[in-house]
Amino acid sequence: ATYEVILSFVLDAVGAQPRDYLCGAADGVLATLKSDALKESEKKRDIELLLTVPMADERYAQLVALGKKITDYADQGEEEDGMDDELGVAVVFDEEEEEEGDFDLDEEEE
Repeated sequence: ATYEVILSFVLDAVGAQPRDYLCGAADGVLATLKSDALKESEKKRDIELLLTVPMADERYAQLVALGKKITDYADQGEEEDGMDDELGVAVVFDEEEEEEGDFDLDEEEE
């Protein structure tokens, strides 16, 4: 529900646009809000540049409060990097099947 409110903020700022555009802009706003590398004034400036409109301090404060409610956000770049390291597939080999498989290969070679 919070993400939908952020989408409505974006919609108010940029007007009627395709949903992918609005979602991309909302993701950009969230990435900016969640960034530890930026100061608050830089975050506000970056969001205004992203949305191409100036934002009143009260409106920005509401957006910050919404961003804080979203606790499961991970930057897409970080998430993709972590997937390769954290996820895996367990593979179990049955020795009988391996032996049968090798035997079948040997038969084909003869």
